[in-house]
Amino acid sequence: MNQLNGEIEGLAVQKKASLQIAKEPERLEQQYQSSREYLQVILDSLDDELMVIDQDFRVTQVNAARLKRHGCTASKVIGQPCYKVSHNSTQHCQPPACECPVTRVWETGKPVRVTHTHFYDTGDERRERYMDILASPLIDSQGNITAVVALMRDVTEAKRLEQQIKEAHQNLLALNAVASTVSQSLDLDTILNDTLDKMLELMKGDSGGIFLLDEESQTLSYRAQRGLSEKVALEIAGLKSGEGISEKVTQPGQPIYVDDISEDASFSYPASIKEGIRAFARVPLQSKNKVLGIMNIARHSGRRFTP
Repeated sequence: MNQLNGEIEGLAVQKKASLQIAKEPERLEQQYQSSREYLQVILDSLDDELMVIDQDFRVTQVNAARLKRHGCTASKVIGQPCYKVSHNSTQHCQPPACECPVTRVWETGKPVRVTHTHFYDTGDERRERYMDILASPLIDSQGNITAVVALMRDVTEAKRLEQQIKEAHQNLLALNAVASTVSQSLDLDTILNDTLDKMLELMKGDSGGIFLLDEESQTLSYRAQRGLSEKVALEIAGLKSGEGISEKVTQPGQPIYVDDISEDASFSYPASIKEGIRAFARVPLQSKNKVLGIMNIARHSGRRFTP
């Protein structure tokens, strides 16, 4: 009888153990899901944007800050290439436009910090923002990289302040250079040519010219030039050969900057395009709200002028 009771107890223990084993995968799955949800809560508490990116450059996890600023749901981001999510591009980030921090992390196994320009489409608005990106490797217990964590912070306002300081410094340099030039000579043509050279150096232009206004005839005379034909210089100044001064040119105003004349529908410059001009700046020469002339600075490369 005792033997029978022992066998029954043994069977009961075995059955209980079997039930526990059967439930173990379910318990582990619940623990995993609970841990994942807790991790997501931690990620969503961050004000900075965060994405986890696999070796195929696809987003596997994203936090709430990223979704909020892009105005989208996780289902539209998860599984998408990171370069499509951040740049709306079909290709990997490549120099000189920008360096891909994810690629460098996979190659070096070390954290990488870069600054990118990201675009945010929210409704009908498209915003350009500067993002400081810290990409770090996610390493398993075997020391292998399993993914890359990209933490992104919006540094647009800091960049703008930095740019304003840089512009103020450049303006001071320009004023000092022009003042120094004027003080060294009384010859107008010498002053104009030296001033143009200084402005080309400061604005990193490769060609330019200066027109002065004749008040009696209301025409512009081409007094200094570097690498611009008169036809192109007149075109950039908003004039045609032999044409009188238009009202918009003689009125005091702000400089005009065009980054790529071939893509700007508001300007038509066939002669400039033919001569390879890409970007230009048209700067009115003013004194006491009166226009005295126009200075043009141009570039054959597509690099932007800094207003």
